[in-house]
Amino acid sequence: MLAAAQPIFRLLGRGEFLRSHINHDPGSHNFELDNRQQLYRFIGDVFYQGQEYDWQEIPSADEVKTYDELLVDLPEENGGFNSIALGLMETLPKPFEGDKRRRLLEVVSAKNYTAKAKRVRGEGAMVHFQFQVGDDWTLPGTVFTPDAPMATTLLIADAGRKAQAERVESLLAKGRRVVAFDPFFFGESKIKSRDFLHVILMHAAGERALGVQASQISAVAEWAKKQYKQPVELMSAGPRLSVAARLAAVQSNAISALKLHDPMKSLKEVIRENKGANHMPEMMCFGLLESFDLPQIEALIAPRPLVAE
Repeated sequence: MLAAAQPIFRLLGRGEFLRSHINHDPGSHNFELDNRQQLYRFIGDVFYQGQEYDWQEIPSADEVKTYDELLVDLPEENGGFNSIALGLMETLPKPFEGDKRRRLLEVVSAKNYTAKAKRVRGEGAMVHFQFQVGDDWTLPGTVFTPDAPMATTLLIADAGRKAQAERVESLLAKGRRVVAFDPFFFGESKIKSRDFLHVILMHAAGERALGVQASQISAVAEWAKKQYKQPVELMSAGPRLSVAARLAAVQSNAISALKLHDPMKSLKEVIRENKGANHMPEMMCFGLLESFDLPQIEALIAPRPLVAE
């Protein structure tokens, strides 16, 4: 990072002020004495050049308050992040004029992905695939095929496709081919360590996890329709992926119908239940609830059928 930034600082005539510091005493994550004094030294070099300046910290241990001294009572009606959000959400979403579908896909930063399937193992009634979605993602999936399939169901679930054996069997009994796969952040596509931090970083860079999920789902739906030349129904199990499922149906007309098991009914549930980025990181989609709640998104899917159970 320093090497990348150095030319810009030199161009602006400030090359000597791009610096780094590695703390070894005590080497913790906190802003302790060594870190503070390095900051003081830097401030002196930049703002007090040629002047008498002491970057050593003055003794102040007797001014530090104890934990008990810092505890203060708050007013009974003192607002918090959640109470403020609860109040603000009452007027959302706000009506607006214009192309609603276009605006929705812009808010979630939807992508125009194309999916390609690579067979990993298996044949006949059960084949395991890797779906290459655009240049960015590889998703695990399994295709279950009954005798003389009449239609195709895409199956996604918060618990992952491996936990959907009963649903797969039920669909196969109805003569439906099943394409079960795991979109980003769920099932085998889940990040194992500090998962929500990756989504926060993604959002900080301007991407939206909901848009990625929806675009992955719509890409696999387009692949399935082209591959099997039959109607493609999308089925989701669980509240979280039910949102991405609805967004995918808005994005792609390859999805002929939508069936939601245990779906989220409103984006406001996230605020009412006081869920944070560590609980449902993909739902921290800036600007979405301002213009759309789930009923407004569902209106963009009509007249294709949507069944919620």
